[in-house]
Amino acid sequence: MVRNGWARGREFDVKETWRALDYGVRLLDTLGDTHGADVLALQRDRWWGGCDVEPATVDRVTTPIRLDVTGDSDELTHPARPGPAPRFAVSPASSQDAAAAADTILTGGGEPLPYEPWAVVEVGDPSVLDSLRHRASKEAVRAVIGEIVEFEGPTSLRRLVWLVARSFGVRRLHRDRERQLEHQVKQSGVAVDADSFVWPSTLNREAWSGYRPTPPGVDRPLPDVSPLEIANVVRYLAKSASASDMESAMLSTFRVKRRGQQVAAQLDRAKALLES
Repeated sequence: MVRNGWARGREFDVKETWRALDYGVRLLDTLGDTHGADVLALQRDRWWGGCDVEPATVDRVTTPIRLDVTGDSDELTHPARPGPAPRFAVSPASSQDAAAAADTILTGGGEPLPYEPWAVVEVGDPSVLDSLRHRASKEAVRAVIGEIVEFEGPTSLRRLVWLVARSFGVRRLHRDRERQLEHQVKQSGVAVDADSFVWPSTLNREAWSGYRPTPPGVDRPLPDVSPLEIANVVRYLAKSASASDMESAMLSTFRVKRRGQQVAAQLDRAKALLES
């Protein structure tokens, strides 16, 4: 997320800077670079004074993770460590408040933020995908999966697999490799819904009412848009648009120019959600 925002020239606020540094500390810990983690932690801790809430920290892992590159299991073992903590200490709130807060963050306080596609950067070569029986390769692939989903989710499983493959230098996907990557997605801990869309852990899909308009110049086929996101647009437009203009306005939101078979099928899925 930091890399993609930086690449687009956006400046980070204090909280985002703290989060980026904290992520770096955890990453270096995971890789066993305790000295680097200590140095980065000092920089991270200097930032919390500029936040309006104190960041919640956890005890750092100082034992390097040993990657067994000969194992075949999908289960990746790590040293004992505390569970994930929120990046900032927050007061308890009701589930309704939490859902409202999540929507406010995602939509910028009522105005929908535009969809922003993941910018592919190669982090490895195809040999990583050729050796997915090895734990180190699984770790690398699942790390990329998690980062893409947190940045771009909800996203279609098909698109996610394609982005992961591109991140490791693969331009063409045969069906066997596609199945292997789909398996890694499902083993990585992210949520995959009944429509084969992958959701970040930070978003409650049961309560989400947001959507992301497609900006000019961005290629975003409607089959890559979650049916729930389409349904959310329809609910929003229902407040002002007439029934005859509804579909046209919704398709314009996602910059869909042709209503082909795949588009019609995705609209049917969204309609089923609206009627459920």
